[in-house]
Amino acid sequence: MTAPAQSLQHRCEEMLSELDLPTPFDLDVLLAQLSHLRRRPLRLLPLLPGLRDDPSGLWVPLEDEDVVFAESSVSDWYRDHVILHEVGHMLWQHRGTIRDVTDWLGQYGVETSQPTRTEMRCSVRDRDKEREAEMVALLIESRIAPRTRSTPGSTSPPAEIAAVLNRLALALGATAAAAGG
Repeated sequence: MTAPAQSLQHRCEEMLSELDLPTPFDLDVLLAQLSHLRRRPLRLLPLLPGLRDDPSGLWVPLEDEDVVFAESSVSDWYRDHVILHEVGHMLWQHRGTIRDVTDWLGQYGVETSQPTRTEMRCSVRDRDKEREAEMVALLIESRIAPRTRSTPGSTSPPAEIAAVLNRLALALGATAAAAGG
């Protein structure tokens, strides 16, 4: 494993050490914990089509709340993975390209007193931020996988998906233990 990959994994593990992952894992409990830690509401909404680049998920940090959007037409496991990825962006406090999203947010009934522009990641230039967020998601999943069974609605992936995730985690620089291997 390269030094930068080890460093990324170490920084992500330090960040996650501040969280008390619920046992058995419950995504809603984790999101409530994040809301409490950040001292602001966190709202989860289904992602509607209409954004350029069609992301699977999106974290929009508004002036007084966090809004996480996740595609709803996917499996429960993948939707939860996308949400954990967005949690990674939130924990890293990533910021992205400034885009006007006022009208788009209005489709969801999200009103904001902010200017009509907010920061969003939709750029290939944000690869490092995407790696950081993905490492957080993979490390959370590696910690919860032994605690949960692969049942409908579970965040624990089926075995074949878990194997792919482990290979992805190792490619991103996670150690075999953190990758679940």
